[in-house]
Amino acid sequence: MSLSLFLQPTRPEPMIFELIYGPELCDLFFNKAQLISSGDGSEVYRGRFFWPSDHEGEEAVCKIAYRSAAMSSVDHEAKIYTTKLQHLQGICVPKCFGYFVNIDQKNPMSCTVLKYCGEPIQKTFLELDVTFKTALVHAAVHIHDAGVKHNAWSERHVLDFSGLPMIVGMGSAKEHKCKRSRNIVQGTPAPQMQDFKCNELYQLCKELNYWKPGMIKYMGGDVPITMDLSTKYLVATAPKYVPREVALKAAKVAIERHLKCNYPEKYNDWQRKQRDLALKARRITPPREAAL
Repeated sequence: MSLSLFLQPTRPEPMIFELIYGPELCDLFFNKAQLISSGDGSEVYRGRFFWPSDHEGEEAVCKIAYRSAAMSSVDHEAKIYTTKLQHLQGICVPKCFGYFVNIDQKNPMSCTVLKYCGEPIQKTFLELDVTFKTALVHAAVHIHDAGVKHNAWSERHVLDFSGLPMIVGMGSAKEHKCKRSRNIVQGTPAPQMQDFKCNELYQLCKELNYWKPGMIKYMGGDVPITMDLSTKYLVATAPKYVPREVALKAAKVAIERHLKCNYPEKYNDWQRKQRDLALKARRITPPREAAL
């Protein structure tokens, strides 16, 4: 199977490549190409992908490498798509049509062709909405579960495909056995990295601000947050020399500040409960006896 690239006006003659690995299709044609990026011994074109007798084709992206390091990277990327991530093609990574090498020994080049799946996201990871963040985390988890560590997460490697993320940029990806110790749930306190046990997913979630802070500021230090965050819990972490009354007051201030900053939707309810508790305490406190 061959691939004919028409890159006019950059290259007036078609470039002929042979399939090295990928789906066994008939001879393919890539034309109406526009250069969208270049550098580091490679060029990326957006154009249309045609089969013989196919007059409409479909949008695709072709990455051509003409230097040794770039060719190795493109080769590696295509292998990742067509082996470990094959079952995720069209789900969270683009469909890959294979890895091709030209037949000109004097000017060796290689390329891979991917289905066009949108443009890189325009917002930073931090600015994305929760729905897109969640889909991105799910995509990253699927990739890890397939035995792949992306190794180069950035906004330019996340495409917006009709509101869903498609992940590209697998040139630096590595085989990976994910050892994460828990599910990733949006809006819950961040675990400690040593407890989570997967550095890449942990860092991605931190960049997305997908979790709430996993620590609370108290008495000049950071205290890990547990499911039972309470004044009693914080007071138990206070230095022994701090009077209990001082530690308790500082704990109430710390929790109030933490809720107001990180859980504004729960802050009013928390304030109301605190007022109710204070009122109840006043009602059950016996009056002091008058001095004789």
